[in-house]
Amino acid sequence: MPGGVRGGGREAPLYSIGQLPLGAKIQGNGSVEETMDIQLNGRRTSVATGTTIGDLIRAKDLDPTTVVVERNLAIVASADWDRITLQGNDTLEILRFVGGG
Repeated sequence: MPGGVRGGGREAPLYSIGQLPLGAKIQGNGSVEETMDIQLNGRRTSVATGTTIGDLIRAKDLDPTTVVVERNLAIVASADWDRITLQGNDTLEILRFVGGG
């Protein structure tokens, strides 16, 4: 199949190293995933393009009932997490509430 490889039921383009899109990384199955950098709790972190705040919370295995998310200095309501797609250079702070006495 010219121009692509089959993986996961869909055709993915073939790239030589010099042609990889900026911010792309090659997966173990040979597919290419485009990524972008964000700041997460003060550290540069790469996430897949198209990642939502909800995706990130689930990927970090956080309990959504115990965290608050700030994106670019604004608190984001948990009801909006799956609707907000992260953008390159977003700054996120995820604060976890811990009970105690």
